[in-house]
Amino acid sequence: KSKRASAGGPGDGGVGAGGAGKLGGELNSEPWCPKIELRDWRAASELPGCPWSFDDCESVAEALDRVWRKPLCSDLQAGFDALRPRVKGLQVARVTITLPQGVHFALVYTLNTGAELFGGAPAEHAVGLDLGGGDGDDFGS
Repeated sequence: KSKRASAGGPGDGGVGAGGAGKLGGELNSEPWCPKIELRDWRAASELPGCPWSFDDCESVAEALDRVWRKPLCSDLQAGFDALRPRVKGLQVARVTITLPQGVHFALVYTLNTGAELFGGAPAEHAVGLDLGGGDGDDFGS
């Protein structure tokens, strides 16, 4: 038997944020360690301050369209066109940090393969900023 070093993935008891081991538990209690809450896109309104509203969405595809609001610059449109058919699930993550104090939101995309990736608002667009669009759909409410 060989022992493998672990960086501490979720549930393995290692050092990572999801680890349930003694060291992972000690790290999770540190004030600088971020606290993460995840919700399926249908329950995103349960997360205080969530910048995305999926109230009228009935499918993951509609939720993705809500996140990736038009108009998109060509680089973002190409990325969205590649991502959209490969996503089978969407979650919203609320990350709270205390040093410095702040709250950040991200999306966790579950791909058809089962792999997960995450992303947030593009750096040039502030979350909650009304970019117009004329359809009366506020991004941040």
